[in-house]
Amino acid sequence: MGESMRVPRRKEDPIYGLQVKIKNDRRKNLLNLSIGVLVDERGELYQFSAVKKAEKRVYEGGGAKEYLPIDGLSSFCSKIQELVLGKDAEAYTAQTVGGTAALHIAGQFIRQFCTKKIFIPEPTWVNHRGSLEAAGLVVATYPYPVSKTGTLHVGAIVKAIRGMPNGSAIVFQASCHNPTGIDPTEQEWRTLLQEAGQRKLTILFDLAYQGLGKSLEEDARAIALSHKAGLEFFIASSCSKNFGLYGERVGALTVVCKGKKRAAVSSQIRHIIRTNYSSPPRHGAEIVSTILNTPSLRKEWESELSTLRALLASLRRKSGFIHSRGLFCMTTLGRRRVEQIRQQEAIYLADDGRINIAALSEKNIPRIRKLAP
Repeated sequence: MGESMRVPRRKEDPIYGLQVKIKNDRRKNLLNLSIGVLVDERGELYQFSAVKKAEKRVYEGGGAKEYLPIDGLSSFCSKIQELVLGKDAEAYTAQTVGGTAALHIAGQFIRQFCTKKIFIPEPTWVNHRGSLEAAGLVVATYPYPVSKTGTLHVGAIVKAIRGMPNGSAIVFQASCHNPTGIDPTEQEWRTLLQEAGQRKLTILFDLAYQGLGKSLEEDARAIALSHKAGLEFFIASSCSKNFGLYGERVGALTVVCKGKKRAAVSSQIRHIIRTNYSSPPRHGAEIVSTILNTPSLRKEWESELSTLRALLASLRRKSGFIHSRGLFCMTTLGRRRVEQIRQQEAIYLADDGRINIAALSEKNIPRIRKLAP
């Protein structure tokens, strides 16, 4: 770099930057509730038994290392498409580097062929804005107001949608809303999708927690309703949480579109992937494919998801966060109080007061009951 170049320093990512501070905190009673991972009673990452068995099969099968096609492992893509959409959908699915890459690739496609403007909920996942802006989109927000009793004020969202320019794009979190944990009801989804359809909005669903809310099917209900209504849309899905494959970076982008258009869409998606990272990683996709294509392993995986949902519900009841669903819920704590709790009580929440329910246990629940709204 030339001496005259001026490179401004960016702020650290609010979640990953915080993990560095947590690793340097040597207090024995430290409690990390900031990052969205499932942990066991020992405070370590929860490991699915079905994933361990599938990984063993992958290794015993030779552990192939050659490049995958640009859009990934076909046996993975077909089963993920079935998981998020059901059978016989008119859609194209590409494997991606986690759900984040799926969002970014969708953003690039939307900017090139649909619209330059996209609306995200406020509040939402901290990386929605950055990932979509990096794709070249102009990002605006719509309100996602939630009461202390877990009521979503859908009317405010409807009003916002009616004010959006025709043909713009919108992000919907399909289930287990991050950070509030509050989702629309089925009837509310019908209303939101009808309004979005009337404005001819391009819909991008973020499906990061399928199976950890109500069920695999119910957590994709909004997607099923969109498909039944004949809409064309995008789904960015992740296997990080519901398979425990965080570091393997396994995700998918599914585009629901009809007829001859699908061939053109898939060609453009492959071009975007090729110019970003060429092809996705193999190992995690083979694990997921093995589970979804092996009836005994799939049954075991679904049983583990059911157990985890029950555990999350129990932890919510005992901690006082009874109105949320999925991994996350919100406190009413401001940034100053969050920082005080970190310093004085060695409890790390996200900056906005979000708590990861999945990081709680019977032993540490008493420490956080007073944080409930």
